[in-house]
Amino acid sequence: MIQIQLSARQELEEAAVYYAEISLDLAEKFLKDYEQTVSFIESMPLAWALHYSDVRKLNFKIFPYSIVYRFTPASNEIVVVAIQHQNRKPFYWKDRI
Repeated sequence: MIQIQLSARQELEEAAVYYAEISLDLAEKFLKDYEQTVSFIESMPLAWALHYSDVRKLNFKIFPYSIVYRFTPASNEIVVVAIQHQNRKPFYWKDRI
């Protein structure tokens, strides 16, 4: 099961709006890239190395974003902490965990 924190959802929406202002096609590609990245995480949540504390990160394939998430094996729960632009303020999301 995957949950996305409100702040991460807002980041996703802001990025999608940004790309939609350029092109609706580009926004669709961004959201598809996000969905594919989420699918990879859901299929193998422990496959990516710890990034900070118990937090992991997986980069989008095309766009310069990453999904920052926590996985709790006992409950099989994935919590998305941030949708991080790769070129801005690393670890700005640390207070969310």
